[in-house]
Amino acid sequence: MENSPTKFITFIVGYYLAASCLAFVAIGRDKFAAKTGRRRTAEGKLHLLSVAGGWPGTWLACHAFRHKTQKLPFQRRFATMIFINCLLSACLLFVIVYEMREIA
Repeated sequence: MENSPTKFITFIVGYYLAASCLAFVAIGRDKFAAKTGRRRTAEGKLHLLSVAGGWPGTWLACHAFRHKTQKLPFQRRFATMIFINCLLSACLLFVIVYEMREIA
């Protein structure tokens, strides 16, 4: 059980990294589609990736590709997704820490 916190932290970091990579690619593809007149990715799907943990990748991609940085409705919803993700993560962390204290 002593490696349990280390494994959990590794899992969380890996999850956020994977979700961020997926979000980064999605924003990049959407930017390419916007430039070439192809079918775009729905903003709802981009926000879903953000709230699911991919918000660091979304933020990085928006600035790297200069995509959706001036669109205020998108930025407001994106900020809301970050808040929701952080709130849910904090709740999950609280439950896990509480359960680990009960076990010990």
